Amino acid sequence: MKLTDEIIKAALLGTDRYSPQVPDPLKERYEAIKSAKGDKETRFWALAATTVLYESAGQYPLDIKTQIPESPAETLPLAADAVIYLMKSALQSKDEVFFQYLIHLCIKQGKVVRPELVPTLLDTALEQKKIADSLVKICGETGQWLISLNEKWADFTVPTVSEDIWETGTMAERKSFFTDLLARDPFQAIKILESTIASETSDHRVAFLEILVTNLSLHNEPFFQTLLKDKSTKVRHMAFQYLKGLEGSQMNDLYLSVLNQLLQINTRTLTLTKTMPDEAFFQTGIEKISSEKGVEDHVFHVAQILAYLNPTTFAKAYQIPEKDLIELLYQHAHQRIWLPYLVRATIAFKHRPWALFLLDREEKINMALLDVIDAADRIPYLEKLVEQNVSGFVHYMMDDDYTLIPTPLATQMMQALAKDPYQIAQNIYKRIALQMPFEILPVLFTIVNDYREDYQFRHYRNQVEEMCRIINTKEKLS
Repeated sequence: MKLTDEIIKAALLGTDRYSPQVPDPLKERYEAIKSAKGDKETRFWALAATTVLYESAGQYPLDIKTQIPESPAETLPLAADAVIYLMKSALQSKDEVFFQYLIHLCIKQGKVVRPELVPTLLDTALEQKKIADSLVKICGETGQWLISLNEKWADFTVPTVSEDIWETGTMAERKSFFTDLLARDPFQAIKILESTIASETSDHRVAFLEILVTNLSLHNEPFFQTLLKDKSTKVRHMAFQYLKGLEGSQMNDLYLSVLNQLLQINTRTLTLTKTMPDEAFFQTGIEKISSEKGVEDHVFHVAQILAYLNPTTFAKAYQIPEKDLIELLYQHAHQRIWLPYLVRATIAFKHRPWALFLLDREEKINMALLDVIDAADRIPYLEKLVEQNVSGFVHYMMDDDYTLIPTPLATQMMQALAKDPYQIAQNIYKRIALQMPFEILPVLFTIVNDYREDYQFRHYRNQVEEMCRIINTKEKLS
């Protein structure tokens, strides 16, 4: 029953014909109004006024008999006032780029936000799943306290490290538990995965295997061999792929054995033999018929094997220095067929000498090869990449640690962007500014103080002005 509707009904029908029904909390007050002096209309208006006050006041407070626990003290220091102010401002303006940097800064400094900001950040975590863990982390003890009191934030509860999680936890909790256990005790991690793998959904099996391969060893071979008969095509494919590249596995040894039949190396010559391997070789997922136009089957067989052999093991098997081996393969007539597979092996096994060799020989920079070599060795290749593909350079340099770009490279990048400012989006200008050194500001100021008015340069100047603001703000926070 809504009292307002009752008042309206009585007004339309007249108080002589209809007496409004009132809820129990107002009955005592209503009886007092009815017995008060004055005519019916006066008493009716008194009831109407009481109704307005009653419904404006809302409901009676719940009688909570349980006691809410006190918020525990924070174990980490609070973030600086400037950081909190900027975080609120970024939330209000929806500046996700700078907001995420401030989250990173809090975590890096080992600090948490002030209590008044915690509910807002927890609500933001519900909307932005990718950064939810980081947001919860900077909410500290206050965050966990509030999470325990509000069901809508229940998924953010930090689980207790226990094997019960493997049986009863959410998928996110189980993945976290499995990752930690794999780092601490790989044998136990395999054991518990083996115990439940048959009952897991195919998506869950894939998710756990993706974690497992980050710590892959020959001890995992028997487990992966059992997955070769899994009912899920995706799981079977993953198992084959991992076993192919697992050095010392039966499958990997088979590839090296077949390669010895197909490829002979004497002193400085490399010779191919047209030999058809046994059927067991093709049962591992190797294509029997060449899918490359104009490429003979045996050449294509060699190419596929090259992708799964560790260059060091490969060179030892042929008793040839690693650099001599890659040079022979690279100079061979079938080099263009084999090159993509050699690159895959170089990346998979993180083989630095081969990565340097390929980067030196190839005109176009392969950014995946850059990850194989040391940071100090990347500089000349990054300089080349800026000229070839400045957008690719920018995206390659962006990382979650906000690593500073050396000033000469940053200067070269800005010069390349000036030629076509639309190569990267506005939010990318803001994002890369967070990795620009403070020393780059004089270079940027020359752009800001250039008052050319053509449309393209005005757009570029606007982006640079915003970059200067971000770099200055970041410097003040450091």
